[in-house]
Amino acid sequence: MKKYFFFFLFLLLLFSGFFIYQLGMWDNTIKPRLMDYLELREQTGETFQDSLETAKKTQMNVEEKKEMIQTIEKEQEMHKELLNRQKKEMDSIKTEIESLLTVKESDNEENLNALAGIYESMKPSEVALLAQNIDEKLLAKILVRMKTRKAAKVMDEITKTDPQKSASITDNIMKLKLEE
Repeated sequence: MKKYFFFFLFLLLLFSGFFIYQLGMWDNTIKPRLMDYLELREQTGETFQDSLETAKKTQMNVEEKKEMIQTIEKEQEMHKELLNRQKKEMDSIKTEIESLLTVKESDNEENLNALAGIYESMKPSEVALLAQNIDEKLLAKILVRMKTRKAAKVMDEITKTDPQKSASITDNIMKLKLEE
């Protein structure tokens, strides 16, 4: 059985060599590659065994780099997940802050309305005295919420004591009206 195996192997090699030669593959493809390899081997003094070892080292380097790439891809995926979680947290915090601001603004509106009611019950001259120590923007917000006649009387008293402050308050009132 072994005799026939080697005989058939010999015939296979013989016929494959014959077909390679007949098809022109020897001159066009195989021979130039073989010559390049032999010339390279002569120039570097590298043996076939050295070439195999170099190829194995190169293959090992390629495999190591593939593993590194896979590790980096896994880390990137983890970072993406972390960023997505952080983004969701930030969105929920943003929503919470917006709701708190809305509550604060509504509380602020209630306080301003209450102050406007208190100032309406006071005499305009008393409000003008208080206005000396109140921020002009805040006073403008309060005056906007007061009845027009009462606010006009208060502005008249403020103008008598401090015309510049009255002008600044009027400017702030105009800005508030434009924002609405």
